[in-house]
Order: sequence, then structure tokens, then C-alpha cells
Amino acid sequence: MKEEVEQYLREHNIHYVNHEHEPVFTSQIAEKVCKDIPGVHCKNLFLKAKKTGKLYLYTLPSTQRADLKALAKKVGVKHFSLGSAELLRQILHVEPGSVSPLTLIYESAKDVVFLIDKQVWEADIVGFHPNENTATLEMTREEFHKLVEMFCQETVIV
Repeated sequence: MKEEVEQYLREHNIHYVNHEHEPVFTSQIAEKVCKDIPGVHCKNLFLKAKKTGKLYLYTLPSTQRADLKALAKKVGVKHFSLGSAELLRQILHVEPGSVSPLTLIYESAKDVVFLIDKQVWEADIVGFHPNENTATLEMTREEFHKLVEMFCQETVIV
């Protein structure tokens, strides 16, 4: 996965810094392991609108609590549930704990709506997994925005 992501970034001339580290499965662990990596670190939730089945990827600062009720109201969805591990593998090609905005590079993810917290969108530097939880990619705002424009059909800043 990581090699595939790095190849995609190279092919599209997206600049980044790769930081290898031990596997991290939660935001709390990542805060300790990745404390010396600059930027706003992200956590990502794969969500499904209960009524419509529409899929969303929600990226927010790792230190922020995800208020799914408020998020649903903000984007006009009645109720969100977490996408299943099976759906996560099928659509985003990752295991739970390795979700990142980079999962949206896959053709199978073309209909996933990208919901991104304003603080992450406006950050000078962001950090997230390269679809594996053993590394963090550090990227400038400009590079991240360029990347998102390439692969996201629909991006909503919340």
C-alpha cells in the first residue's frame, strides 16, 4: 500500500516527507509516537449515511473529538454510522486503523465524499498515514490541496 501511494505521489509531482514509525492504531498512541513530526496530525473516519448508504471520509485533527450528530446536521445527513471493515477494505483498500485521505486515490473510492475539518484544510502542514499505520507523510497545505483536487469528486470543508 505505502509503495503504491508513494508511487502515485511521485507520478503526480506531490512533495512530501516520509516519517517511518512503529504501528499506531489510535489517535492517542499516534500523539505519543508522532509527537516530533510537524504539522496538524489527522484522524479519519469512514462513514455511511444510514438512510441513503452514501459514503464519506471525515478527516479532522487527531486531538479533536468527532461529533457525528453535529457533522450530520452540518452536511444535511440524518444519521451517520461507521462504515464496516468489509466496506472499508472493498472501497478504500485498507484495514481499520490505516484510513487516510490517500485512500481516495483508488477508483473504487470515486463516489466517497471527502469531509475535511477547516482546521486541517487551512493548516500550513498536515500529517497522515500513507494507507499504512507504520508511517506518517508530512505535506504542505499547497501540496495537500493540489492532491485533493486530483482525486476528490466532492470535497466539503466543515
